Amino acid sequence: MLFRCLELVAFAGDESEIEILENGKTETRATVKDATYRLETAAHAQLVELEDSSIDINERSKRPKKTFTTGMGNRVKEYKKRVWAASGNVGKFDAAAVSIIEYDALKQMEQQQQPGTPVDHRNVMSYFNRL
Repeated sequence: MLFRCLELVAFAGDESEIEILENGKTETRATVKDATYRLETAAHAQLVELEDSSIDINERSKRPKKTFTTGMGNRVKEYKKRVWAASGNVGKFDAAAVSIIEYDALKQMEQQQQPGTPVDHRNVMSYFNRL
């Protein structure tokens, strides 16, 4: 599960901040802490985007941040399963064979898997999936 969380951080995070963590012993404690916070925030925001959620993690709410973190590895796994299926793969799911992709690219791949749907239109089932 930790590997999936780190994969999400690598996907969502800024390369310079990841580099700060890699060079942690040569950086100041405050710099590492700031980079970690920015990477965590980017990962949370990316996960909310991948789940096509309307939650705004930047606005202050009564909901604790812990609820955004709970089950993050499983949530990444479920997203990767969607990517696996949209890629046309069959058989046993292999998480290592699938990379995290942008949500818009996934939606386009899923739409292409739907028979009879023109590229520039939504299929009828997509209206029912939103209910």
